[in-house]
Order: sequence, then structure tokens, then C-alpha cells
Amino acid sequence: MKNWKKLITLFASACLLAAMLPQLAFAADEVIIADDFESGLHQWTPNFNADTAGVLPTVEVVADPIAENAGNQVLKIQYAGEIQGNKGTFTPSNYRQIESGVFVIRYKFLARSGERFNQLGIGGPILRTGYGGIYYPDVNAASIPITRDVWQTYQTVFDFEAGTVTHYLGTGDSLGEPVRVDDMTIKYVRPRMDLNWMTANDQIYLDDICMYASDAPSVTASTPANGATEVSTSAPLSVTFNHFMDHTTLNDSTVALTDGAGTPVAVGVTARDTYNTTQLVVTPTEPLENETNYTLSINGAEDACGVALSATNIAFTTMEEMPFFAEAPVFSAVTFESEPVKTPVTAIQEGLIEASMTLTNGTDLPKDIILIGVLRKDGAAVDMAYLSRTMAPSSTDTASVGLSVPDSSYTIEVYLWDGLAGNNALSERYILSADGVSQDA
Repeated sequence: MKNWKKLITLFASACLLAAMLPQLAFAADEVIIADDFESGLHQWTPNFNADTAGVLPTVEVVADPIAENAGNQVLKIQYAGEIQGNKGTFTPSNYRQIESGVFVIRYKFLARSGERFNQLGIGGPILRTGYGGIYYPDVNAASIPITRDVWQTYQTVFDFEAGTVTHYLGTGDSLGEPVRVDDMTIKYVRPRMDLNWMTANDQIYLDDICMYASDAPSVTASTPANGATEVSTSAPLSVTFNHFMDHTTLNDSTVALTDGAGTPVAVGVTARDTYNTTQLVVTPTEPLENETNYTLSINGAEDACGVALSATNIAFTTMEEMPFFAEAPVFSAVTFESEPVKTPVTAIQEGLIEASMTLTNGTDLPKDIILIGVLRKDGAAVDMAYLSRTMAPSSTDTASVGLSVPDSSYTIEVYLWDGLAGNNALSERYILSADGVSQDA
């Protein structure tokens, strides 16, 4: 029941906000609201008709009154007096007007006491479509008997193309077959909930409210796209859905990454909600192999309304491996006037000698490097200098070290490693002596 959160809380803050916000046509493939009240009454502000004559309900999030559902939070509505007819209204604060496609409203309700709450549409909450010559069911004709002290699920499906409104009523999570189908022309739907014909003894509990304008969730975008090539071996993978998704159904059991041989690849899976949808982020624990086929699969996920996502596969191929280049160093004698002056040299000489190496990280991964310069006398090291840094992917940089040379009997040895932790050579050893520059692998 935890993933219906965004629904009732938006139902109620709204008639007032509706007057302040522009009416927006709602895309026919987004979850509007899903709320299970596990985080409190943070999305809803009840708005009631002026003619309630001061008879206002108590609206609060409480523990589920059914003992076997301990730990579940639900919305309780109870009036301090009596109202007759359609008096109270909850409307989504994110006001959206639905004009096409298939629109579904579903919620759970529990009637605990009261004289009149015996039928949907007469003595309890019923979700209607709004005002203005659109579908507005006759409360008597639409009445559906309910069962007290049992959580029941009610669902209405508005099909604009077919011109039908289908009602379902079930026990628990089950809906079963339709209990009523109305044929009529629908102009638009303004989601709202009415509370009518209630007495001071009526107690109504609501939970797991969901409203969505589509038949099923689907993937609207992914990075990489299905069939993509030259994909980074290190960047996270992402998938965007058209619905808010149930985060508990996006996990390492329903989301998998495999290579071309079908071998699973270890990944981390996270889901986060944006303004009107959910994004899945899949992060391999190790860089992927170059020039390798992979498939990201999602199987068993559901949206926030419990509607299953069809099995989804996103295939891609990683990029060709790019090498790391370390050019031969340039040795320069450095003198100081108003600013340093560097003069290239081909043999060692007294003074400050700088060795500079141009580096190109052609991979799509960061690269640790350390450039080391060693001053030697008769083969023995007498001084050293080094520069350590991390190169960004697909970048070019220059690394330099300087050593003070007493006279031309010394030599300078320069080489590149993949960081102190790696100690793996990335270049040959270059030696500057009185005889010139030589290489030692």
C-alpha cells in the first residue's frame, strides 16, 4: 500500500488552487496521483462547498483500524454533524484536465460505522468527473452496494474513444469483473472526490488512491538508447518512464544487465521521482568491457498504481578501446628574468632543467598519472621530483617536473607511471645526459 502516496493528497488541496492555476490538458500517459498516506497528509488540503453550513469533517492520517493490517497508514474522514447531498470535495492540487485516452481512478475504502454509508454514490465517497455537461453519474443509478468493515477497492475507467465509463468493485486488492458500464460521450474529466449524505457517526477510511491516464506504464527514454553503439564503459545507465513507478519493484531482481553471452553484470539500482515521472539509474560496479554487446532488462516492475510494465530490453554496444598516449618529454633549461624563460636543450647542462611530457587520455575513464624525474650521479639517485594528478576522460594535458643540475656530469631520468598505487609504466624511461637524450624501456 505504500506506493499510492501521490494521490489523495493531491485530491484535496485543490478547488481553491484550481481557481488559481490554469487548466492544463494532461498527457494521456502519466500517473497524476498515487498516495498511500505512509508519509502523512502532506499532499492534501480538504476543500468543501460553502453550503456545508459549518459542518466540517475531521480529516487525518491514522493507523489502519483493521488489526491484521498493523503498521499501515490510512486517511480517516469523519463528520461532526450531518450533511445532505454533495457537500464536500477533494480535488487534486496539481490540477489536470484529462481530455483523451483512457483515464483510471482507483482507491480503497473502508466503512466502519454510520447509517448512510451503505452504497457508493449515495452514502460515501465517489470519484466524479466534474462539471459542465460531461459525464456525471446519477447517484441512484450508479449506486453500488458495499460491505462494511472490509477494505474494498473501487475503480472507474473512463475510455474517451469508446465512450464508456466502467465501474469495478472488489475486496482487498482484487477488482474482478465490472459491476456497471455506462455508455456516454465524455468531453473531459476533472478528477475530484465528493463526500455526500453523511452523518456524525459515519467513519470513512481511504487508502492506496491512484489516478493515471494510460493503460500501462512504458519506457519513454533511455541512456543509452536501444541499439546504441559507442557507449561509454563507465557512465551510469538511465531509464525514464511515463508513469510514477513503484520503487520497490525496481531492484536487482527485476533489473538486470547482461553481456552478449548472457553473463550477469553486477550493478547498483536506484529509482528517483522527478516532477511527473520516475527515472531508473543503473550503475555497473566495474567499468564495462570495450566493444562488447550488453542488454539492460526490466522484467516484473510496476507503476505506482500497481500496473505492470511490459518486459523491456535495451541493447547497446560499448565503445572501441582508445589508447593512452605519452609523448616523449621535452627538456628545457629554465632561467629567470622578469618571468621564467624556457629554452629547449638536447644535452644536460648546469642549472634548472625542466622535463615536460604531453599526455592524452583517449579512454572514457579517468586516468591517474605520476610523472617522475630522478637526478643521478654515476648511476646513483641524488634527487627527485614528481607530479601526480588524475586526468579526465578524453583529455590532453601537460605534466612537468624540474630538477637543479650542479654540472654536466649528472643525468636526469624521466618516466611516467599510472599513479603511486598502480606503479605500472605508462612510458619508456627517457635519460638526458651530456651525450643527449636516450631511451631505456
